[in-house]
Amino acid sequence: MTEPSETKKQTTNAPNDGSENRARKIAIVALVAVVAVATIALLMWLFIPRGSGGRPVPAPRSIGPDQTANSNSSGESTLTINPEQAQ
Repeated sequence: MTEPSETKKQTTNAPNDGSENRARKIAIVALVAVVAVATIALLMWLFIPRGSGGRPVPAPRSIGPDQTANSNSSGESTLTINPEQAQ
């Protein structure tokens, strides 16, 4: 009994199709794993504090002779002009 040639091609290609599907699945799983690891590493790099950033700095204990108690601490400077200088 002889089989048609198409049937023989299907039976000989069947192992290759399975290995292609398996290789494709392995590649997809590996790609997803790499993307997941990269995403976790990026999030850790962004959100985990590192180094000495954000340490509290103590306030000065005394005011020097050049500083006044009523100085503007907001960074804005005030210029006072006498009426004679304004003219």
